[in-house]
Amino acid sequence: MSEMVTQKTKRVYDALLALLMTGLSLLVFYQVLSRYLPFVPSFLWTEELARGFLIWLVMMGAGIGVFERTHFRMAVLGPNTNEMLKPAVALIVTGAGAYLTYSSITFTENGLGKRSLVSGLPAYWVYAATVVGSLTITLGGIWMLISFVKKYK
Repeated sequence: MSEMVTQKTKRVYDALLALLMTGLSLLVFYQVLSRYLPFVPSFLWTEELARGFLIWLVMMGAGIGVFERTHFRMAVLGPNTNEMLKPAVALIVTGAGAYLTYSSITFTENGLGKRSLVSGLPAYWVYAATVVGSLTITLGGIWMLISFVKKYK
């Protein structure tokens, strides 16, 4: 059951990442066209929206990288030592993610009353990316701990 939920969640997450990447690409492409073609109107809000999409992509990508364990790692100490350090690494990732989640919630609360100068969008739509990304990092760390416990049970 949990595997099915995990796969569904991953598909939704991947679809969101694909939508953000498509939106970012289209906005940047439009910005380039508007700079070099005089008949294409230039809109200031496109840069702001593209920056927001990029922030969401980075934060969500960091979270999914922890979940899938696709971040880079160094094998300096050898395979046996690396295996022994996995629980410590999972604890560090979980703790860092939890602290980042707590900090990002405070950060997002600061943006509740603010609006963008150019587009007029509420600022918290970009700030909320840090909450989603850091929460995903925390859950990925917990998932690593659970996987490790299941492996040696």
